[in-house]
Amino acid sequence: MVDWPTPRDRTNLRGFLGLIGLYTKFIKSFSKISTSLTELLKGNVEIKWTPMCEDNFCKLKRAFTLASILKLMDYTKGELVLCTDASEETIGTVLM
Repeated sequence: MVDWPTPRDRTNLRGFLGLIGLYTKFIKSFSKISTSLTELLKGNVEIKWTPMCEDNFCKLKRAFTLASILKLMDYTKGELVLCTDASEETIGTVLM
């Protein structure tokens, strides 16, 4: 997550917001921070990446890595679920 590159198009931005959106309940003020990014997905206009977008993108990455959602696996707490997603360009997985 720390090395996630700045999105250059809608597909990359959707991918970032989709992943981080799975953890919104762990990120304080998620909707407020992500507003400038979600606005870029509206309509068919070209994405204009502003300093505010970059700032909020960095805030979300920082919040994701600092939030208490990442911890060592406790194998005694029940079943593990592997969630996967793929397209022609990439593959993603999350172990929950």
